[in-house]
Amino acid sequence: MKVARGAAQGTWSGSVRPHVSRIVLYLLTGGLAVTLITVPIAYAQPSEVALWLLLLWFAWAFSTLWILVVRSFSPPAFGLMIIMLLYILIPATGSVVTGKAVIAGVDYSRGTLAALQLSVAAQIALGAGVIIVHHVRGGTTTGVGRVIIKVSRRRLNQSAVIALAIAVAALVLLAGTSGANLSRYAAVLGNTTGDTFYSTASGTTSGYLGSLTDVAGVCILVAVCAGSLSKRGKPPVLLILLSLTATAFLVAGGERVRFVVPALAAGLLWMKIRGGRLPLPLRTLSLLSVGGLIIFSAVVGVARQQGDRSFTVANLFTSQFVQGSDLFSPLAGLTQTVPAQHDYLWGTSYLEALYFPIPRAVWPAKPQGAILDVTAGFADVTNGESFPEYGEMYANFGVPGVVLGCLVFAALLEWVWIRFAESAGKSRLFVYPTLIAVMLQIFTRDYAVSQLAGLLGFILGALVLQRVLDFQVLPREPFAVPTKADMALVEQLHVDSSY
Repeated sequence: MKVARGAAQGTWSGSVRPHVSRIVLYLLTGGLAVTLITVPIAYAQPSEVALWLLLLWFAWAFSTLWILVVRSFSPPAFGLMIIMLLYILIPATGSVVTGKAVIAGVDYSRGTLAALQLSVAAQIALGAGVIIVHHVRGGTTTGVGRVIIKVSRRRLNQSAVIALAIAVAALVLLAGTSGANLSRYAAVLGNTTGDTFYSTASGTTSGYLGSLTDVAGVCILVAVCAGSLSKRGKPPVLLILLSLTATAFLVAGGERVRFVVPALAAGLLWMKIRGGRLPLPLRTLSLLSVGGLIIFSAVVGVARQQGDRSFTVANLFTSQFVQGSDLFSPLAGLTQTVPAQHDYLWGTSYLEALYFPIPRAVWPAKPQGAILDVTAGFADVTNGESFPEYGEMYANFGVPGVVLGCLVFAALLEWVWIRFAESAGKSRLFVYPTLIAVMLQIFTRDYAVSQLAGLLGFILGALVLQRVLDFQVLPREPFAVPTKADMALVEQLHVDSSY
């Protein structure tokens, strides 16, 4: 085995695995913090709901602290925990404290207890999936194997120009064939009606053309590649302008997901190809990225909302943590509806992937979507209310579906990250980051098939870029991922050297 450079520099300090006492210390500290937060609530309201909220916080704290203290940090797994915190734990705490689970003027507080129980099951399964795959497949990973990408700037420029041209052409065709109001495209600038350009589009091709506009996200991936090239060369002025144009193009439509997913994929790609002698640790990068995305999401939310659009702290906080991040209340509404008023779907919402791409011009009677029918049982689907993806798992298969679905989802997400972190070739350099970003987005909203279809343009753009772009990848530094036998040998050598 060729020992990694990090081994000679003390990457493996003492034992290969983190010291048990360090993990216990972090867990006890986190448990104490969670206790200080939630026990007053449980004490003031000694009810079953408060106790389940306490259990939810403990399950989340355990998984999050484990992810933070384990040697091979996983940004996607950390992202899952942040999603649970922002969209479930914070709204659930507010519901328990106020006794209400209100969204769009409807109170779903009768389903609060069931929603908490589902969330606890989902949180435990997510943590278990990450931990199992980490120990089975990823326990030997000590970091991201960074690589050097070799590609001509001319090819990068061509790729960005083509991607942006396709996106603009798709937008123009969408406006011309679907009757969409092009004046409402800049939703973040002056639209006060609450409608976006995409919501005014209709017709049999609007979905395809709307998804095709997401190809502009490829420009952000290309810009990251250009930024990783030699620092002594001329700055990629054209690519910087194209990426900024693509960002404005994606954000202007008012749908944050069209920019957030390419930005997440680009961030993961940058972790792999970034240079620098003193790179920031992955934990620091992940925390900064999460903070940046939260601020960005709040700014866009305020810019596109009706009424007061001033960028005050109160407006930004309300947009991010009150209005746009409550997936718990709709989840409570779902538990009131299924199975009391609507039978389980038994996988029909996922089987729609088999016929979802068929245009209505060919199949005019194509169903609208099983999960939309379920949502219509307790909410107005035009309000944009949504619950997390494990709510759709529950609507299909009940609590067992939540447990098994979240376990498999988290395990797959962690496995993809480990493959990406350990890879040293070019075969899936753009594919893995795109897949991880898409999976994180799917988890934040129900109707996975529709979410996937909406992001299809960016996915296909990344696949084409992977296939067409002529580039080479070289390891940035000699490294080898040690096997379990190698780890045992290192531990034995450390024990022998202590005598």
